[in-house]
Parts: sequence; structure tokens; C-alpha cells
Amino acid sequence: MGYPYTDGNMVYDYKKHRYILTTDYLQNVLSVDVNRFKTGTVNEQSAINVLLDNISLQVYTYVYAHNNIRVLRYIMAKMPSARDILMEAMGQQALYVLSNGDFTKAAEESKRRNYLDIVAKSIIDNTELCETGATLTYIGRYNICVQNLEEGGY
Repeated sequence: MGYPYTDGNMVYDYKKHRYILTTDYLQNVLSVDVNRFKTGTVNEQSAINVLLDNISLQVYTYVYAHNNIRVLRYIMAKMPSARDILMEAMGQQALYVLSNGDFTKAAEESKRRNYLDIVAKSIIDNTELCETGATLTYIGRYNICVQNLEEGGY
């Protein structure tokens, strides 16, 4: 199977170069009632897609703050264990945002600092990738050659 890999739980957006959870994941894995997004005034699928895109952006932004974005983008797109870590962390972040709101949009700086769920952060910070032996927030130097986006297919 080639990576990046799209399935019923997560899709890879080639324009954004990020994995994004699906509504099926929300429903089937997290047991979130997606009907709560149906307000009658807004396209509910668009609202869910915006939420899931923001969840992805929040997790990726946190990871990117720790090392070379080009290398991390490659690792997260191409390594199976990174995909699993991202899916689990994004799931926890989705539950956090649905329960507490999106703190990235808060006016108070103290709330904005706490935008990332503690469990999602722990998953990202403490789970080693099988392929590298390091976590996604590893701050050391990587000794890998990274293909550019077009050549690497991510």
C-alpha cells in the first residue's frame, strides 16, 4: 500500500499536504452524533468539513513547531506509524474541541495557549514512530533525504 494513504477514517489532502479525519471516523470510532451539525441554515457537511480541517491544522501546527517542516511533512505523509499517531491525536483533539470549543479562536491568550488537548499532545509527544525511533516532536537532526512534493507524491 502506498502512502499517503486515504481510507474511510482519514483522507490526505494533496493541496494542503495534511491528513484530515472523515465524518465516518467521527461517527464510527468516536461515536460523535454528526446530526448535531444539522441546523437547517448552514450546509451541515461544509460545517463538519471545516471543523475537521481545523482539527487537522491544529495538530499539524503543533508538530511543525518542533522541527523542519519539510522533513516533518514528508514523515507524516509517507510513514504508516505517523499516520496512526496523527489519526489518534486528531481524534482526541476533535473530542476536545467538540466538548470545550475551539480555543484557537479565543480572545484570552491563556485560553489560546491551551488549544491542544492534553491527551492529543501526549500521543504526539510520547509515541515513537516505528520508522524513525523518534516522536513527531523530536527536536534533533534528521539524516534523511526528502523528495520534493511532486516527486514524492505527497
